Formats: sequence, structure tokens, C-alpha cells
Amino acid sequence: MNVPILGATRMRDAMAASRRADPGFAQVSGYVAKEIALQFKAQCTMLETSQSEALEEALKLWLEKNKGK
Repeated sequence: MNVPILGATRMRDAMAASRRADPGFAQVSGYVAKEIALQFKAQCTMLETSQSEALEEALKLWLEKNKGK
């Protein structure tokens, strides 16, 4: 039985719900290759991090890389 993941899942669900209700957050979406999406979801699960957290980190890195262009 893998209880820590279940606990982490519940915590991520609660965080997602609170972000949805928070006017300081906005939803961002797009289409990527299916293989990238599958790898992303699997890696988020392995790292026990939310997809929102991972996307926010990736967006910050992308913005910093492209600053001033």
C-alpha cells in the first residue's frame, strides 16, 4: 500500500481547488505532442509534484530565457 502518494494526491487536489478559486491564478493551456504529455504526467507523478507546479516552473524558466527578445 502506497499511502504517501495517496496523501500527496489529496494535497495536490486541494491545492488545485484552492488555486482555481484564487483570483491571483489563471489557467494556461495548449497542445503538445502526446509523448511529451505522457512523459510530463509520469514525471510529475514520480516526483510527487503537481502539474501546475511543474508548468509554473517551466514557464518561469522560459520567460527568463526569452526576456528582452
